[in-house]
Amino acid sequence: TTVSSHSFAEDSIAGLKAAIDEIDWSPFDGRIVILITDAGALRSNDPASSTGLDVDRIRDLADTKKIHIM
Repeated sequence: TTVSSHSFAEDSIAGLKAAIDEIDWSPFDGRIVILITDAGALRSNDPASSTGLDVDRIRDLADTKKIHIM
């Protein structure tokens, strides 16, 4: 970037939600998402959150599809 992005609100939970919702996991016996990021997880009540979900809720959503998040 040509300008500072220091205060840009990154949302790692949005990436997890996309992986849970947008991938067809049905053909796979092993379902693992490995999250590598320097972005913090925004809280569910953060105005910049695109999901409105917190870490516990995203883990619950992954569990319903038998996806393990690391």
